[in-house]
Amino acid sequence: TEDCQKSFDTLRQCLIEAPIIAYPLFDQSFILQLDVSDIGPSVILAQKLMDDDGISREHIIGYASRTLSTSERKYSSTERECLAIVYGCSYYRPYLEGIRFTPVADHKALKWLQSTKDLNS
Repeated sequence: TEDCQKSFDTLRQCLIEAPIIAYPLFDQSFILQLDVSDIGPSVILAQKLMDDDGISREHIIGYASRTLSTSERKYSSTERECLAIVYGCSYYRPYLEGIRFTPVADHKALKWLQSTKDLNS
């Protein structure tokens, strides 16, 4: 149908255009989106901000990724997800230090991090 074609064309155009990187607002909280594959961790730093049209949207601040070392390739899935969190926090430390942020990971075994009160124990 015509609506399907229009939707497809819009999606295709979004995929071929370079994403716009937003300037960080340090009075707003950050979102740290994390994922890991067999190749390495990837991190997206974002903020949910109000657009000119009054709608709150996520704006990308930056992307980061790296490859796993030989020893890191032997990690379990949970260990790799933890590695992604450590990598993301380390990479974006200048942005995150002293500011509230929300880590977002798709790995259910890491839910315990949200309920842990003291991470030093």
